[in-house]
Amino acid sequence: MLMMEVFPLELCVVALEKNRDDMQYSANWLLEKGFQELELWTRQTIDISKKLQDDKDKVVSFIPPIY
Repeated sequence: MLMMEVFPLELCVVALEKNRDDMQYSANWLLEKGFQELELWTRQTIDISKKLQDDKDKVVSFIPPIY
């Protein structure tokens, strides 16, 4: 429960899944790898956001102007 104050619930669930619902191993995993995992999630979210914006810009630039 204490880890939920530091890490998002989704990451706590991942830790439990990776450690077969063992709370002690999951807590250790979060302490050892949790911040790295958050950094990875952050980078992936930024990359996806940039790609979506690029795709949106391509669609907007593809539409010919109406005169």
